[in-house]
Amino acid sequence: MARMTHVEDLVIAVGEYLDPQSGEKRYRNMTIGRVFERENGSRVAKITCLPAGAEAAYWNGYVNFFPKRDQ
Repeated sequence: MARMTHVEDLVIAVGEYLDPQSGEKRYRNMTIGRVFERENGSRVAKITCLPAGAEAAYWNGYVNFFPKRDQ
C-alpha cells in the first residue's frame, strides 16, 4: 500500500454554547476524520464517524479542514 501522511483533520460543528468567562458564542466541534496526502501529492479523506441524534440535527452539512493537531 502506498505511504500516506496525515495532513489535516475533518471537523464539524455539532452545537454551541456561551463561554462563561467572555459571554461569547462558541461551537462544540467533532472530529469526523482525517485528510491524508499520498506520495504523488494527491489527497484522500477518511471519515471515521458521523454525528447522531441532536448533534446530527444541528450539523449543517459543512466540513471544516484544520491542520492536524499534535497528540
